[in-house]
Amino acid sequence: MERLTIPDEKTEGGWKRAVIDPGEVKKYAMTLYWMMKKYEDTGLTPEQINALRERDTAKEPEEIPFFEWLQGFIKRYCGGTVEECREAVEKQKPKKPVLRNDNGKLRKSCPTCGCFFSPLSRSCPKCEQAILWENEDD
Repeated sequence: MERLTIPDEKTEGGWKRAVIDPGEVKKYAMTLYWMMKKYEDTGLTPEQINALRERDTAKEPEEIPFFEWLQGFIKRYCGGTVEECREAVEKQKPKKPVLRNDNGKLRKSCPTCGCFFSPLSRSCPKCEQAILWENEDD
């Protein structure tokens, strides 16, 4: 099995937990989440996935690690890449709107694509970037 976590260490008094960076874990977890979501959206069962994996790896001269194979599977059958998943995750992190000139009037716009939107919008209607609304008195 390909290990994807950091093992704990055995000590005299029990076990010492591995030190991890929570930010990196969250990024990795979100990547896995989006990969799993795309897989689930296919509607295929684990048995069907295994059959596809066996068929695909039979063409390969060497064994493909599961995580690498899953990335390829998602790209081929789900139409997305891990990088596209990361971009989608980044768009979920709210960003402050940017003030731009709209025919002589300053209006708030998307910090990612520049689209103007309603002050009631929680995300950009064009690129789906989450918008961070702060108290106007700050």
